[in-house]
Amino acid sequence: PPVNFTISAGQTTTVDVEISGQIGIITGRVFNNGQPAQGLYVYPGTETGDSGTDATGRFTMYALAGAGTGTVQGSYVQLATFPFTAAAGQTVDVGTINTSTGNVTVRVLYQGQPLQHGCRLYFSSQTHGFGCGASYQNVQTGNFTLTESHGYPIPPVNWTIAAGQTTTVDVEISGQIGI
Repeated sequence: PPVNFTISAGQTTTVDVEISGQIGIITGRVFNNGQPAQGLYVYPGTETGDSGTDATGRFTMYALAGAGTGTVQGSYVQLATFPFTAAAGQTVDVGTINTSTGNVTVRVLYQGQPLQHGCRLYFSSQTHGFGCGASYQNVQTGNFTLTESHGYPIPPVNWTIAAGQTTTVDVEISGQIGI
């Protein structure tokens, strides 16, 4: 419902809007690789009301009353979704959401050695875009392909993220690019 208020010159106006008749609270815990996940984002679909996970993996977020789908996001990528039904003015605990992630670093090599003077190559995959030497944490597990995004004739590189592991993807360019 509308909230009427008046703004007076030279005065601060505070307007309180009660939302508990339309909004519920969703709580839960996120575990990543079997451990409480700290620092992941959790949000209710396309609505605002997002939250981060604390040291115990717990999150609390606001959601419009009704059924929805929440999302757990790691390093710029969706890690999991979960259903919820928010009840106006109530708190609903969705329980534990399990995710599985690893870390990745992309190294560009020339004759087996990392480039010494910078790099203007840019790569993309199903998870992220990568500059030379880029690293990301909390990347979803799975098999991926890295391709050069600017049209240089560098062959695609297949790579795998395993739970709890750091994967280093080496891209050897000496067969395609000279110095």
